[in-house]
Amino acid sequence: MEVKTHLATAKEKAAVVAFFNKVMPQIDYPVVSWIPAVYPVVADITKALTNEELYLATIADEIVGSVILNHAHEAEYSEIAWEDRTLSDTEFLVIHTLLADHDYKGQGIGKSLLACAKEVALAKQCQAIRLDVFAANLPAKSLYEKCGYQWRERKELRAFDDRGTDTCDLYELIL
Repeated sequence: MEVKTHLATAKEKAAVVAFFNKVMPQIDYPVVSWIPAVYPVVADITKALTNEELYLATIADEIVGSVILNHAHEAEYSEIAWEDRTLSDTEFLVIHTLLADHDYKGQGIGKSLLACAKEVALAKQCQAIRLDVFAANLPAKSLYEKCGYQWRERKELRAFDDRGTDTCDLYELIL
């Protein structure tokens, strides 16, 4: 079945929340470094929806994946050995909270969302896409590398609960 992607709309809010509530119990929290009831929560997804930063993957009109795309990033991004460290915040897009329904594993949801991110970045005239991923999240890192993202650096980033740091790998796709 074909995976389609699009910018989420306000009309889809109930379906987005239902999708989020379905996939969150599927998450292997120690692998992603996310913290239940801290990040991500429904409010993060609905805020992205309101800000027109939430993109969805669908199969036969059912939401099977989502990703938040914007220019927000950790302060430590300014310390990373990016290919072009002079890019302003608006010249690169940042990937956050990529989710895929495990019931559709192996059907290209992650690849489709990353292709969507590239389309959005090009439309916004960005020169790169950047992201950070928990170092232990081997499946995500494998996906990013298969899609052409280059590893740039390993860095300790603030944990989602503000109690210490998480070891993260930072990746970049030059456009």
